[in-house]
Formats: sequence, C-alpha cells, structure tokens
Amino acid sequence: MLITRPNHDNTTNYLYEWSKYILDFAHKAKTRMVDLAGSKVTKSNFTSYVKKLKPGFIMINGHGNNDSVCGQKDEVLVKKNENEDILKDIVVYARSCSSASGLGKSCAKKVNTTYIGYDADYFFMFDEDKLFHPLKDDTAKMFLEPSNYIAISLLKGYTAQEADAKSKDMIKQNIFKLLAKTESSEDQSMLPLMMWNYNHQVCLGNGNAKVR
Repeated sequence: MLITRPNHDNTTNYLYEWSKYILDFAHKAKTRMVDLAGSKVTKSNFTSYVKKLKPGFIMINGHGNNDSVCGQKDEVLVKKNENEDILKDIVVYARSCSSASGLGKSCAKKVNTTYIGYDADYFFMFDEDKLFHPLKDDTAKMFLEPSNYIAISLLKGYTAQEADAKSKDMIKQNIFKLLAKTESSEDQSMLPLMMWNYNHQVCLGNGNAKVR
C-alpha cells in the first residue's frame, strides 16, 4: 500500500491526521506500506515509489479536479492524458474533489484498474475550536470516518465495490443519527453535505478487484 498525506492547509491537514487511523490498521494487519507525508508528497517521489514497488493499493489524499490529483502545495501527482498509466493494474482511492469525473473514468478503462473517488467536490465540515486537534473533532468524524472505511475495508480483503458500499452504509448511518437528534443549525448544514458525498462517491473500473 502507498498513501499520500500532504498537510499544507487546513483541509489537507485534517486528511493527514485522520489517515492515521488507516495507518494504524495497516500496521496491525502487517501490510507493507509506504507513507508519503508532508513535504515528501511530490510528483517525483510518488512516481518513483509507484514504479519501483507496484503497490496493489494507492490512497491519495489531497486537492484535485476533474483531470488530476495533487500532493504537497498542490503539486500535480497524476494528470489525465499525461501520466495516468502509472495507476494501471492498481486499486486507487482518491479522497480529493472531482477527480473521478475525468481522471478516474480514464483510468477505469484500463484492464484490472479500479478507481474509487468523487465525480464532484468532496465535502467535510470541521469544528474551528478543534482546528489544532483534528482527531478530537466529532464534526469532522461524521465525514472522515466513512471515507476512511473505504481503505480499511479494502485492507480487510473486501472487493472495491464492497468497500464503496460499506462506506456508503456508514454515511447513511450517520445521516440517520443526525435526523434522530434534536435539530440544530450545525446538523442542518451537515446533512446536505453528507448526502452530497454519498451521491457523488463512485467506484469505477474493476469493482471485483481486491488489494493483493
């Protein structure tokens, strides 16, 4: 497994911190793993490790758009019609905005390649009072725990399609929890964003793929 964890702004820092749960699970599962974090998340490092190690699973955290995913300080790591072949034969989960709409669809056309991601913006909310303690942020947890579960499910041996479904089930559970609570302005603002993520999370390509 290879995971990228840029941390150059509030958004990427939250993904950096919440990915520690995935790292802990991978360590306990004795998964061979490369953790590209912070300033190490450059295109040259990413390309070198992928070509050398040929990981079965790559998780990309960071900003993105319809044709690319980025690393530290938004350096483009993979771009459609430029270097997307580097992801061939790999199960990829990109926790980034919109990349599945273009890059993901293009990658998924390749045999034995899987791309889980979002075909529109990916949203999460956070509590500004917990900005320096992301793992204690219960607001962010409602969004980031379900997305973490894609990676954890893959590491447990589920197929890509199953991992996507299990993550969506967790989103639904969180939506029901909010609906059962006394309404608050924060709850009301969280619900549409959670539903948005649910509707725009996609599994493209080989849905029966498993992390080898």
